[in-house]
Amino acid sequence: MMMQVDNINFLRKYFPRVREQMRDQQAKKITVERISTRSGEDTLKVQNGGKEFFLHSKYNPTVEAEKLLETYEDVDQYDHIFFYGLGLGYHVEKMINQYPDLTFTLYEPITNIFSEFIKTQPLHKFSKQRVTSIHVESTLSQQRLDAELTKIINKKVLFVALPSYKKAFSKEYQSFVALFSEMLKQKKASFRTNYAYEKRWTLNSLMNFQSTLSTPNILHDVDHEFFKNKPALLVAAGPSLAEELDRIRYIKEHKLAYVIAVGSAINALINEGIKPDAVASYDPKGRNQKVFEKTIALGLDHEIPLIFGSSIGFEVLQVYNGHKLHMLTNQDTISPYFLKHKKSKKLTQLNDAASIAVVTLQLMDKLKFNPIILVGQNLSFRNNQRFSKGIQYDHISSEVTEQEKERLIEITSVDGETVQTNEMFLRMKKQLESYIPLITNAKKVVINTTQGGAHIEGTVFKSLEEVVANDFENEVVIDNWFKEITKQYDQQYVLEQKQRMDESVDELVLYVNQLIKGLNNLNWLIEENKIYQITEQMNQLDKTFQAMDLLDSYKVLIHPTVRVQHELTEKRLLLMHDEKEMLQKGKFVLAELSSYIEEIKKAIEIVVPVYDTVLKEVEKKLFNE
Repeated sequence: MMMQVDNINFLRKYFPRVREQMRDQQAKKITVERISTRSGEDTLKVQNGGKEFFLHSKYNPTVEAEKLLETYEDVDQYDHIFFYGLGLGYHVEKMINQYPDLTFTLYEPITNIFSEFIKTQPLHKFSKQRVTSIHVESTLSQQRLDAELTKIINKKVLFVALPSYKKAFSKEYQSFVALFSEMLKQKKASFRTNYAYEKRWTLNSLMNFQSTLSTPNILHDVDHEFFKNKPALLVAAGPSLAEELDRIRYIKEHKLAYVIAVGSAINALINEGIKPDAVASYDPKGRNQKVFEKTIALGLDHEIPLIFGSSIGFEVLQVYNGHKLHMLTNQDTISPYFLKHKKSKKLTQLNDAASIAVVTLQLMDKLKFNPIILVGQNLSFRNNQRFSKGIQYDHISSEVTEQEKERLIEITSVDGETVQTNEMFLRMKKQLESYIPLITNAKKVVINTTQGGAHIEGTVFKSLEEVVANDFENEVVIDNWFKEITKQYDQQYVLEQKQRMDESVDELVLYVNQLIKGLNNLNWLIEENKIYQITEQMNQLDKTFQAMDLLDSYKVLIHPTVRVQHELTEKRLLLMHDEKEMLQKGKFVLAELSSYIEEIKKAIEIVVPVYDTVLKEVEKKLFNE
């Protein structure tokens, strides 16, 4: 009984949400019976769905737990263990004792089983520094699970489920594993992308700002009547593109549809002497310029207009000498701040995506093309080929590597068979499928002509040959549609916004210095064990951070470059919200905020000098015009 009281006090102090959940009479309860085994240890017998299940061995639960541990190899290679299903905790105790350097999360889907758990396991032996979270049933809502995953996102996580739960609570187990796996996969992919490009997006947008300001905005400056209800080919670089090149040439020569190449498809087309009506690109990486090396070497950049996302790798715009038009992407926080269109109240931004095809699909919809025809959009591998013929790079193999083959996934193809794909292509496919229902209706369709490609929900599958025969009628393409376009950004507004931003940058530096002083003071208060003043200092830090968050310089220049650290810090602090031990909370807050401020200082050192250089050049040019 004393152990249970101690455990309840432990939960009240460190995990109050769990304590409240245990008291919630609405929490799911099942019949649980504690039974003694032959070894003298207890097991639990539960009734669920009219059946009885033992959560541990009826003979020797400890030996069973030891055998379970033997099924997990290289546990010491992990950083964190997520325990699903605790029972009486025999396996938990064995594993955390055997691997004292690992942190862990405890999750029990059944409230009254957790009540039995805390009668058996003294929680204080699970060091607060090691048990990062305890969750019982509904305390792990989707929002809390998101926070939990954020907390462990940079760790290598071992998921350990008590085998009996897979049978006794199969629906709950399957539902949770599906949610956990999908959220973890999405979050890791999102974090990897954001971490890889968060600084690049902002630096690119700054470096590109002069080009963005001086080129037409394709969504605001170009007459959409050029394109309204006219067919357009969205030509991607998949393996099946090779067999459609003659048909694309025919379409181009007879002006039956606008031909827009995305990314690497430009190389497959120009290899066959086909000049598309435009090429679209948005990739933030520096090596994106390699896509255009052949186009530039042949002088075709003067004949093929480039539609670039405003956060594209800046190196591309430095070497592409022909006509350029831009589309603002939502990864660009610079342009929306400094630019105002003379005729449009609000600038349209396209959503960033895993593929330029997804971004271009959005663009084509807003330009009122109809139908939109996908070509070479395999989203899968064909005969182990990644690209269409005529596309080769030094940094990536044209064929699927042996290592990649081990991770391939089978999905449904356009003809009802199966094709092999990977996680990246699958993300692209899901993103396309999320946009297509928003743009298609009885009068507007997206046609997928990709032979042997992945099935794309929401599209109509037809061969390109059939489309040419039945869906095209006469010439629709207007030559040189991209010339003689009037640019309509308000130049005076740019200068006004620059003055505001200059002042805001100065304020940002003052706030950062205040925060550093506040953190130094918090550190001293913790060392001196001044509990009440610790609370006051943390409140003051919170107010200063909130004030800094409102600065234009922080929102536009800095926050986008530290978004990963910001989210990690925010979610980790959320998990400490109910911490009652103020000294412990103070130490945690000090560590988290100190790390975050260091990231902000680094971002300022990187971004502000680029901002100063670029905007001074812009200012000088505008004054001279």
